Amino acid sequence: MTGFGMKVAKLTDGQRPRTDTGPGSMPTYGHRRSVRRERGAHGGGPRHHRPRSAAPPPRPGGQGGGSLTGHAIVATLAVALSAIGAPPPGLGSFVLPTQLCTTTGTFTMDPAIANGVRTVSDLLVMADQALRDPSAFNGPPITRGDINTALSAINLGFDQCGSVVACP
Repeated sequence: MTGFGMKVAKLTDGQRPRTDTGPGSMPTYGHRRSVRRERGAHGGGPRHHRPRSAAPPPRPGGQGGGSLTGHAIVATLAVALSAIGAPPPGLGSFVLPTQLCTTTGTFTMDPAIANGVRTVSDLLVMADQALRDPSAFNGPPITRGDINTALSAINLGFDQCGSVVACP
């Protein structure tokens, strides 16, 4: 059998590729284990079967931050963007009210967090501490849930360039 000026031999099952190629001929493969199977699906070394997992294993002794982590990341980004001119200006120094009314809605925060002195930057410090130390903020007067709720109110209240409005 010939094709494109090269001699190709037809091999039967169990035959190995020919290594003695001469001018005008090329190695042929007839063994059941093809080169593709020997080298892996994409030709790069032996095929290894590794189990795939959906998530990395949990760190020993650690806890996942859950939604608190997400809210803290978003609020930190919003404060950083606000510092370079993105709306709302001065978000980091915004004093937390117990009731936050914005163009995107009305949100409430625990009075222990929104004490009339604490700012968004202070809230982010508390969130960082809660994420760093699992024993922090596990009970009254301030809980992790309170911090999470306050961060959520900030993120949702100022979402899509929301601004503070008078509460009804």
